[in-house]
Amino acid sequence: MATSETEVVCKEELRTKERNLEKYLKDRSQAPAEELPKNIEELAGARQAQEMERQSRGASEQMLKDVRTALSKLKTDSFGICIECHDDIADDRLRAMPWVSRCVPCQNKAGLRVR
Repeated sequence: MATSETEVVCKEELRTKERNLEKYLKDRSQAPAEELPKNIEELAGARQAQEMERQSRGASEQMLKDVRTALSKLKTDSFGICIECHDDIADDRLRAMPWVSRCVPCQNKAGLRVR
């Protein structure tokens, strides 16, 4: 389990991250529609841009979910506990990425990238 000092630092970081992600997602949802492409090259570029935007939005939505999960764990004293092996996640790791839910060995075993 994380030290109380780490929890305080992480809680502030998580709240800031949550606000920033909420603002980003709100701003993206209110962005004006783009002009229709004039030719096939513009259409290809527009589709690529749409796909990149979709992926970026999806990653941001997942990050917001992870941040909110971490904030809820702070309330239940399960913050800083690996969801796989139930060992403590290192304070240095939590301070760097307070939304992580796995320790480094379990993250590596799962073959997942940390966002």
